[in-house]
Amino acid sequence: MSNKDKTDNFGNRMKSYESFGNNILNDYDPVIIRLDGNSFSKLKDKYPLVKPYDSRFQTAMWNAATAVLEYCSYSKIAYIQSDEITILLNRTDYNQGAFLNNRKDKICSLAVGDCNTVFNDTLSDLLGMKVREKFDCRVFNVPKFDVNNAFLWRQLDCFKNFVSSIVYFKLMDKYGQKKAFNMVAGLSTNQRQELFFQEFGENINDYTV
Repeated sequence: MSNKDKTDNFGNRMKSYESFGNNILNDYDPVIIRLDGNSFSKLKDKYPLVKPYDSRFQTAMWNAATAVLEYCSYSKIAYIQSDEITILLNRTDYNQGAFLNNRKDKICSLAVGDCNTVFNDTLSDLLGMKVREKFDCRVFNVPKFDVNNAFLWRQLDCFKNFVSSIVYFKLMDKYGQKKAFNMVAGLSTNQRQELFFQEFGENINDYTV
C-alpha cells in the first residue's frame, strides 16, 4: 500500500466518525467539537489582514477557542490550525450528567454562537472595523483509542497547509503570482518542501514566520 493510500484510508476513517450516529451522541465515548470558518478564504478581500500570517487573526482564533473551551463541560483541550478549532470533551465520571444531554444540535448551536461572538468582537477591536463572520460546527464521537489520531489528523493537515502557504508566498515574492502558482501546481507536500530548499536553501521545518 502506498503512502498516499495509507493517508487516504486514515483520513477516511477519521471522517467516518463525523457522519456516524443520530442527533444524540454516544454516552461513553469522547466528543469532538470542530468549528470551521465559513468562506474564510475571502477574508483577505474584506479586511486588511497580512498574508500568510496575521497575529491579529490568530489572537481572535485563540480567544474564540478559549471561550468555547471554557463554556463546554468536560472540555480537555483545544487545537487551532488556520481557521478551524478542534475541541475534546471527555467525561470520565458517568455519575455526572452529559454536557447538554449529549444533544448534538444544542452543542453545535451554543458552541458556534460563543465562537462567532468572541471571534468577531476580538478581530473588530484589533482591526478597528466591524467584523461579522461565521463558523460552522460539527460534533461527533470518537472511540477512546482514536482520540489522539483525531488530533494528529488535524496536525498533519496543518503542516500540509503550512508548507503550501509558505512555499507559495515566498515564491510569489521572488517570481510573481503567476509563475509561483505554476511552480507549485500539482506538487505533493514533500515536493514542495524540496522546491523550497532548492529555491531558498532552507529547510522549511526550520522556517518561522
